[in-house]
Formats: sequence, C-alpha cells, structure tokens
Amino acid sequence: MQKEAFNLSEPNDKISFGSLSSILVGLERQALSYRREARDRDYLNEYYKNLLNEGEFKPFENAAEEKTSSADDYAYVRMERDYLKAWVTYQKGVDSIKERMLKLGEQSLDSAEDMLFGFRGLSAAKLEAPELREKMYDSLLNGVLNESEPRVEALIDGLMGIALQARHSSKAMRTAKQILKKFKPYMSELTSLDFDKKSELLWGICALGLETGTPITKILFLDINHQRWETTQNDLSYHQQNLIGDY
Repeated sequence: MQKEAFNLSEPNDKISFGSLSSILVGLERQALSYRREARDRDYLNEYYKNLLNEGEFKPFENAAEEKTSSADDYAYVRMERDYLKAWVTYQKGVDSIKERMLKLGEQSLDSAEDMLFGFRGLSAAKLEAPELREKMYDSLLNGVLNESEPRVEALIDGLMGIALQARHSSKAMRTAKQILKKFKPYMSELTSLDFDKKSELLWGICALGLETGTPITKILFLDINHQRWETTQNDLSYHQQNLIGDY
C-alpha cells in the first residue's frame, strides 16, 4: 500500500521554521549536485542524454549488473541544473510550501536559531520576503540574538542566508556583524568544522565585504590552504566548487 506524502502546508504540522529551512538547504544541495543517476534515470528526454561526452554514459547490460552495481559505478551527469529532474522536482516542492514557510517565519521571531536557519532557508526557497526579513533583523538586533547562544551551524547559515540576498540593507549588515561577534566561543573549533561549513562561512564573510573585520578570515584561509588535496578521496561537489571559485 502506497503511503501518502506528508503535506507541509497543513496548519497542524509541528515542524519549526529552522527545521524546515535546514531540510530545504539539504534538498537544494542534493538537487544541485552532480547526479549519480546518469544511466537513463535523470534526463528529461533522449536529446539531452545524447549530448554526453563519450564514455560518460554506459547503460547496464542486464538487470543483474544493475542490482549489484555500487553507487560509485554511476557516471556523473554534467548538465545545467534546469534540465535535471531533481532540480525541477525541488522547485515544484518549494513552490507548494512558500506560503507555509512565511507563516512559520512570522511565528518564530522570538527564536534566534530559528531565524538564523531561516535566513538560509528563505534563500534556498528563492524567497526574498523583504517584510519578513526586516522583522527578523529587528528582532535579532533588539536583543534576541544577544540573549541567546546559537549553535555554530545556525550562525553559519544565518550569515550565508544574509549574504545570498539580492540586496543588503543597513539592518542586514548590522545583523551580519552581530552574528560574527557570536562566533567568539567557537574560534578554537573553526578548523574542526567540515569542509562545507568552512567554505560556506568564508564565502558568506567575503560576499558581505566583512573579510577584513574578523580574524575568522585568516584562520579559514590558512586552514584551507594547508588542506592536503592529494589525500582527498572525493571530487569537490558542485556546491563546493562554486563557493571556492568565488573567493
């Protein structure tokens, strides 16, 4: 019996603004990644499959080979994201919950972590939502941020979400500077963050033009420069390549 899809637009769901935002960020990253479903599963039609370079597409010879094949056997699909079913599916899903997400944001103005994760979630959903963001900035600047101790992951998502906005108001910049101050208890832990978090934090700082006003920039640059790339087992993801290419 097929299970019904969970409907995030229902008013009785218990998910928080921060949790929904984190889910959207993860799904967006998956939708933007190089796809491993290259063998006839992720193309909209034959035309795009035929654009592959020689050797990039190898169909399975039989069902047994497909069943025993590991994930690493799949070739990458290197295409514009708009042609990938995963991205199209993600966009349709986001469109269906935008209204619900805005309502959750309005209900979360007393939670620093929810709002920090929310900035990134709004960007992942391609929602500028200027009125909601202004309320979030006001709440954070009026004491909610200073009175809380957000996790480092929330601080990074908050900074990244602000940086991804099309326009940075004076309140946005003041909030970003306040977020940077909240990293003080985590300074000794920055080099222990995973590579994605380091690159996101560094990108957010540079995109906002705050790289000269914090020691975090130097710490992360030195750490990434000392990365032993020859021992890295996996290629950089689409997400990582974009971030590193920008700073």
